[in-house]
Amino acid sequence: MCPREPEFVLKPITPIRKAIAKMVSDSFRDIPQFDLHVEVDASSLVAARERFKAEGGDSLPGYNDMIIHTCAGILRKHEALNAHYTGEGIKIFSEVNIGFAVAAPGGVLLPVIRKADTKSIKEIAQETARMSKLAREMKLRASSQMHGTFTVSSLGGFGIDSFNAVISPPQVAILAAGVIIDKPAVRKGKITAAPVLHLTLTVDHRAVDGAQGAAFLADLKGALESFKG
Repeated sequence: MCPREPEFVLKPITPIRKAIAKMVSDSFRDIPQFDLHVEVDASSLVAARERFKAEGGDSLPGYNDMIIHTCAGILRKHEALNAHYTGEGIKIFSEVNIGFAVAAPGGVLLPVIRKADTKSIKEIAQETARMSKLAREMKLRASSQMHGTFTVSSLGGFGIDSFNAVISPPQVAILAAGVIIDKPAVRKGKITAAPVLHLTLTVDHRAVDGAQGAAFLADLKGALESFKG
């Protein structure tokens, strides 16, 4: 006699969850993607965060805002990653529109900061705070999630060291950021504790080669390690 199925509650699949399911299925089925990893000395980011706290004001820039701001500043140089892969060709965009992941009640939403490369760190912080609030309240308009050209996803707030994110088609790249934690580091010949940030870049190999992804990560690492805000 076969054991009967345990009792359960059937949870309906929400429209947002259906959209997420389609996106990740399309991504894994259609995109040959690979990951590149780098560790960043986050001392400058930590110092900038303390400086922003001391300055006060609304919409205090967080680490994710700093990463978005820095990515926006270097994507012009690395235009192959600021792109969409389509059947007609690879679209290289003149605008840098960066999406960022927000955990909402129905699933993950991707608000987009348009022309992010033209905005200050505090302007970006104001936009991410405003759109994150709308996303969590399920009031974010669909138009606020359109036309992203690159995405940043952070799970640092959940204490995750590192992870591989899923590309959002037709974009060709996504950056995953973990938590900033103290790790042993060699400084001037001595072992000390230093704040470290792990970044993972996932790219669509149809549009981006390993050398292009590595060059982007190298520039991003350098910019974050000398971050001034």
